[in-house]
Amino acid sequence: MAIDLVCGMEVNDYASGYSVIYAGERYLFCSEGCLAEFERHPQEYMSPPVSCCPGRSEEDGSSV
Repeated sequence: MAIDLVCGMEVNDYASGYSVIYAGERYLFCSEGCLAEFERHPQEYMSPPVSCCPGRSEEDGSSV
């Protein structure tokens, strides 16, 4: 299973008819709408997620 970068939905690798090659990688989408949104602003979906708790360690939850 792959994850649709736009909506976060799980996408079946073999059943999805919506995909794009971006920066040498293939990305799958649940719908034409999500694919179109990604194609309009791909850089927005390629950024790493923002930490929910600045100043805390991801591994153990302690302050850094």
